[in-house]
Amino acid sequence: MHPTVANSTPLNFETTDQFILTVRVTDNSSPIPNTADATVVIDLENVQEGAVLTIPIPQGTFHIGSDPAFVSPDATFTYDDVSNPNYAGARLTVSIVAGRGKRDKLSVFKKGDGNNEIDVKGRRIYFNGELIGKSKGGRGNVHPDLVITLTGSATTAAVDNLVRRINFRAKTDVGTTRTVTMQVTNIGGVDSNIATRDIAVVN
Repeated sequence: MHPTVANSTPLNFETTDQFILTVRVTDNSSPIPNTADATVVIDLENVQEGAVLTIPIPQGTFHIGSDPAFVSPDATFTYDDVSNPNYAGARLTVSIVAGRGKRDKLSVFKKGDGNNEIDVKGRRIYFNGELIGKSKGGRGNVHPDLVITLTGSATTAAVDNLVRRINFRAKTDVGTTRTVTMQVTNIGGVDSNIATRDIAVVN
């Protein structure tokens, strides 16, 4: 028996939630083979695949005395499972989970206030002129993690831009590698994966 499928495209609930298959069996009878058909109905259930945060290059370098540098200028964020996710109350958390120096700092870089650009005014973060979040922490022992609480105006495109605008700066502890993580949590109860990058601090 050698079954074949007319359309081998992966099943996707967001595109089609039900498939109707016709199964045909044919024997080797001669001169006319016997054929029988049966119908199979497949109902798909939606599964939350979750948001995906990607840092393609897992290592980086920061030189003491230089300006703050991006944690991951090539980072990307996608959330294809929901067409219009609700980001109100979701959080982007950036942490130095290993090797943190006492004067290390995490912040959001101000790129500009034009189309598809992140703009920072104090602790307020804007994208395309819309307030998408407020930041807290990023330095010291009390609030070492940079936590950005998103608003309902945030979109997947805004968060995708934001993850590339995270800055890192170190002033001490040369020779110690910092392990930095990023995660977006509570997108309507859904969390992204944790993405990681190691940053070597050198002279």
